[in-house]
Amino acid sequence: MTATSLVTTHVGVSMGGAIKEVLSMVPLAEIDRIEVRRMGLTGVMEITAGESSFKLEGKVNDMRELAEVFDRAKAAA
Repeated sequence: MTATSLVTTHVGVSMGGAIKEVLSMVPLAEIDRIEVRRMGLTGVMEITAGESSFKLEGKVNDMRELAEVFDRAKAAA
């Protein structure tokens, strides 16, 4: 997440997790909400923009941190 956009990337499997390519950039103003739920040992984050949404799986604490950063950025805009 940047100050103005949510960026999705393809990350390589390595010690540094090098970014291989930028997949998409969505302005934060177009994102309506980010919700995170725990599901078993992992978490699910749902990102909603307009009538579209998608889900990601990952470490629940990392995703909650991203959702908090998003909430602060939206409040400041």
